[in-house]
This record gives sequence, C-alpha cells and structure tokens, in this order.
Amino acid sequence: MHHSYWEKQQWGSTDHAVIGAGFVGLFCALALRKRFPQDRIVILERGYLPTGASTRNAGFACFGSVGELEDDLKTTTLDEVLATVELRYKGLRELRRVVGDDAMDYQPTGGWEALDQHNADVLLDRVDFWNRELSAILGGSRPGSRIRNSVESRSVLRPAFAKAQLPTPHRNFYSTAIFNSYEGALNPARVVRRLQQLCQENNIEILTGYHVTDLAKANGALRVSNGNFEISTQQAYVATNGFARQLLDVPVTAVRNQVILTAPVQDMPLRGTFHSDRGYYYWRNLGDRLLLGGARHKALQQETTDELAPNASLQQHLLDYLQKNILPGYTINVDHEWSGILGVGEHKQPLVKRINDHLAIGIRQGGMGVAIASQVGRQLAGL
Repeated sequence: MHHSYWEKQQWGSTDHAVIGAGFVGLFCALALRKRFPQDRIVILERGYLPTGASTRNAGFACFGSVGELEDDLKTTTLDEVLATVELRYKGLRELRRVVGDDAMDYQPTGGWEALDQHNADVLLDRVDFWNRELSAILGGSRPGSRIRNSVESRSVLRPAFAKAQLPTPHRNFYSTAIFNSYEGALNPARVVRRLQQLCQENNIEILTGYHVTDLAKANGALRVSNGNFEISTQQAYVATNGFARQLLDVPVTAVRNQVILTAPVQDMPLRGTFHSDRGYYYWRNLGDRLLLGGARHKALQQETTDELAPNASLQQHLLDYLQKNILPGYTINVDHEWSGILGVGEHKQPLVKRINDHLAIGIRQGGMGVAIASQVGRQLAGL
C-alpha cells in the first residue's frame, strides 16, 4: 500500500512515541507533556481499546495482602518486598489524585483475605509483623478519605491489616480472615477514559489500530513500524507489559487471567473486595453481581501465554469455586467471561530501563498495574 504525501507528512514523524495505551502508557505520555510542553507526543495502540489488562482486570486497587507478601518473601528480600508495597501505596495515591475518586468510581471498601484452616494460624501470626514493617511507608494516611483535586490529607496512622471475620456465606469454607484497610474497588475502564481525556486536553495524540511489529534505528532516529506504515521518532517508550516480548528480548513472561461475572444474584450478601490463596483467587461485588477471577496457578502451562482467549475448563473451575466457597446455596448464572494478559517476572519489581539512546521500556507490572502504573509511567518518562 502506498501512503499519500499528506499521510506521511501528518503522521510519519514525532518527537515521542509511546507504545501501548494502557495505564502505564497514558501516565507516561502525561508525564512527558510536563517535561516537554512543546514536543509532539503520540501514543500507539494496537487495538481500538487497550489490549492487555488495563480495562480487562477485576477492578481492585491492588494494595496486596499478608498471604501475598509472605509468598514474595520466598523469592526476594524483605527490603525489596517493602519497596514494592511503597510503590503501590504511592501509586494509588497518585492515581486517585490525577483521575479523581468520582471519575473512576473509587470505593474505599477495604479487602478481606479469606483464610482456610491450612494457612490461617501462620498468616494471622504475621499480621503484627507486617503492620510494624509497613508503618513507616503508610506514615499516617487516612485510607477512607475521598480525593478529588488535592493531595490526600494526613491523620493518625491506621494499620494496614487486622484480624477479622468474613461475611456469613464464606464461613462454610473459610475459618477466618485478615482485613486490609488500604484495598479498594474501582472501574478500570473509567480510569482509562479519564486518562485519555487528560491526554487529549494536553495535545497528546492517540493512534489506535497501530500494532507495532518492528523497532529499528534509522537516520539518527528510531523507526517504529507496523509492517505497513513507518513513524520516525526521536524517543520511543514501550509500555506493552506482557506483550513486550513480541518486540524485544526482555525478561518478562506473559500470563493470562480468566474472569467471570454472574447475572444479578437475588439477595446478594457480599459487599466489598475479597481474595484468597496468595491473591490467586479474587472476587468482589458489582452491584448485585459477583465478579470472580484468577486461578491461573491451577493451569500454569495453559495460562502462560499472550493469547487473549477463554479457557473453558478454568472458567468452569472458577464457577465451581464460587458455588462451593463463596456463595453456597445461591442460584448462580454466568453472564460475562473474559481474559486479560499480565506481564510477570521472577520478582515483583517492574522493569523500567533505557535500552538505547532512542528506546526505553516500562513493563512487568506483576498483576499490580492498577496500583503502580502512575509511578512506572512517570519513571519511564523520566528516562
């Protein structure tokens, strides 16, 4: 296909090309605009909507849990674990400040980590330890405060975790719980929509349907190509998370998470966010519906993929789990199911680095992109 002179003149070059229009890419572009008020900034997105996980997740704030932190300690140091929690905490504050609670329907629900008889005693004994370790990071935030146009107010420190009892339906299976004061629920699509609006207000272009397949230096710049149309840029920023291996040889693994959403449940007894088994199962109410996702650890080989596709057997496993462990005795019908692609590594730390003088990456969100994207995007733009 031969492109016109007008097309090449209008879209053939830019100062900054951000690859990926999810949370990280949008935050990166906004941070770039602050640094370079006169430069041209273009975001390139392969789909007509963000393709990976930004609008396909379960709508959790993603602060973390005792079970998850304990699991992280098996593969990394305490200092590194605390650093990732601090990144999430600061990232969530920045997300709420920039987007606004009302714009993304943020609900400071807190979250319950459901414990069964096999792990309850061990994790309950660690609550005080983690509260002490996190106290310096949390430093006095009031988790329930609403954020609109100002930085979160300060008040007396509230511990992150507390021993608690689960709502009644769960008690048929789980013995007890740990309540997390800093967890919350939100609408991820409304986050993206608001960030897109902010990009438009700041003269940042978003070019959808441009699936980057090749990156190559040419004539003192970087050629960003979809195999049909080339864009020359002085700086490119890869924010495609789990899909980054399609472009670069980088240490990130694409994994898929399945999600199901029920039809309205009569007399829905649950309100809030819940998770179990190191965060591999997670559920929340959407009005009178119940959303449940995860369980990829039950099919690791199948779910280690960057293919957005349903896994019927895993979705059935989620439905069985829901009927047995979460809402026993209730009539359940599934209305929606979907999947999202995450980028993970051996450790939870994101990978933000410069590749060469024209290219940088901000990937490997580890399933916590909601919480850390604002920080990763800013770090990426700072490179």
